[in-house]
Amino acid sequence: MNKTLLLFILSWLLFLRTSAQNNLPLAFEISTDTARKIDLPNNYWQLTEDRTGKLRIEEVAKSPIADKFRKGDTVLNGVDTVSSTYWFRYRLKNLLVKPLEIALPAGADLNEIYIFRGTGKPELFVSGWFRPWSKKEGIKNINVVMVTMQPGEELEIYDRKHFGYPVSPAYFKLWIGTEKYVYKRFLANDNFVPESSINTSFYVGFYLLSALFNLFFFLVMRERVYLYF
Repeated sequence: MNKTLLLFILSWLLFLRTSAQNNLPLAFEISTDTARKIDLPNNYWQLTEDRTGKLRIEEVAKSPIADKFRKGDTVLNGVDTVSSTYWFRYRLKNLLVKPLEIALPAGADLNEIYIFRGTGKPELFVSGWFRPWSKKEGIKNINVVMVTMQPGEELEIYDRKHFGYPVSPAYFKLWIGTEKYVYKRFLANDNFVPESSINTSFYVGFYLLSALFNLFFFLVMRERVYLYF
């Protein structure tokens, strides 16, 4: 009797400890496959910084790193949260009675998306704008990973995003898309150019024009300040 009671108490304490560490975000339920883009509300995804850029999925998915995840709109006063590498996590559940194709964006310089189906090892998908073409997965020209969800299936997703420069957490908005949305918005348009590429081209052109403008003034006025500019 005493042994049974002791085992019950230990099991109960273990359950409490596990529950206290389980700070996973709510599972976002998908009930339609109509052509649309879904912006995930802040309650459904979390992030944490990777200062060294060397954290592995085995470390991120368990304590103590897993306990550091927070909602995207959380403000940490007096803490520097700017980093060039971040980990995101969110959960998706398919409420349809048929398989569902979803699109996961990989819009960072380098992306590694880990998908847990149950308790086994995660599936890994790699993409990103600076990833070599031969090593990309998914729809390469738009950096989107397509994943199939079975009816009633729930996925736990970890997304490692690395940039070549520090980025503020306020920059991030997480979204997913259905297969129909991706086809309608991107694949049906052979001339699709990513918005990021358009912005980059604009800034490069602007800086080049500024350089030529200052070089012209230097040649005319021989003032070194223009050459410095």
